[in-house]
Amino acid sequence: MVRVARLPNSFEKGLDCITATYSLRTDGNIAAENRGVKADGRISSIKGVAWVPNTKNQPN
Repeated sequence: MVRVARLPNSFEKGLDCITATYSLRTDGNIAAENRGVKADGRISSIKGVAWVPNTKNQPN
């Protein structure tokens, strides 16, 4: 069994059935969409973009 620990996110407050979907964009970045269900049954979602940092610029 694998357990994943994480910190709560403010956009998840009051939501059930939370999912995160990631996909590769044509520009090489990563699209992220987080969705959940509110108590009244409505869907709430937020979209964002992530990227891989340039490791060549990282200190040793």
